[in-house]
Amino acid sequence: MRIVSFFAISTVVVVQLLACRPALSQARTYLGEIRPVGQGTVATFVTVDPGGNPVTLGVTFTPGLFIGLPPIMSEAPLAFPAQAQGLPFTHFVLNWNPQGHFPVEFYGAPHFDFHFYLITPEVRSGITATGEDAARVAKVPPPQYVPQGYVYAPGGEEPRMGAHWIVPSFPEFHGTPFTESFIFGTYNGRLAYLEPMMTVAWLHTRSFVDKAIPQPPAYEVAGYYPTRYRISYDPARTLYTVALTGFTYRRAQ
Repeated sequence: MRIVSFFAISTVVVVQLLACRPALSQARTYLGEIRPVGQGTVATFVTVDPGGNPVTLGVTFTPGLFIGLPPIMSEAPLAFPAQAQGLPFTHFVLNWNPQGHFPVEFYGAPHFDFHFYLITPEVRSGITATGEDAARVAKVPPPQYVPQGYVYAPGGEEPRMGAHWIVPSFPEFHGTPFTESFIFGTYNGRLAYLEPMMTVAWLHTRSFVDKAIPQPPAYEVAGYYPTRYRISYDPARTLYTVALTGFTYRRAQ
């Protein structure tokens, strides 16, 4: 998961992304930052209900994303729309792993990591996972803040990310090739990001996923948190969506 270069970025706006529609009746969808990646375009969005409460937070991208990607690990950060500022999520980063990443016996296939960060871009940029910072990366949150079923993944400490947590019962750890999965990360003893990840080969199947996100017994910071994630493809708009859904307000405990 180490980052050695950035995607080339420009200010091209793709018309398809402007066709985002509300997920629910009377809800409104707002686009955030739009950037070209490969020969495609990626955009963040948030859908809110009439009361301004979050319904969906996610990203859309066009199939051109799979074309012209660099042969090295790369990242593309994007800002969420202003209407998402009330959420605990601060920014999004798309990571491209052409040779997979550690542990390669499970995650060695070419794939994308979709990082929904709760730490600020400044904190993320300062994560080196070396020297004194190694202790901050390895610091484990109190157990009440760890989603059910997840365990710390030794060796998964990464610069500009933090520590990674996995579920040992995931199919990829029991002989089934990795296709898509959902992990989360911590930094300095706090939740740092939620991370759906999926292989290029699986995305080409245009499969649909709507799964529950394991929840921690408590949250340290009050706010709306997702209870599900969804991966879909819309053939009419030739557009993929990776989104967090089912937002529920949780009090700080």
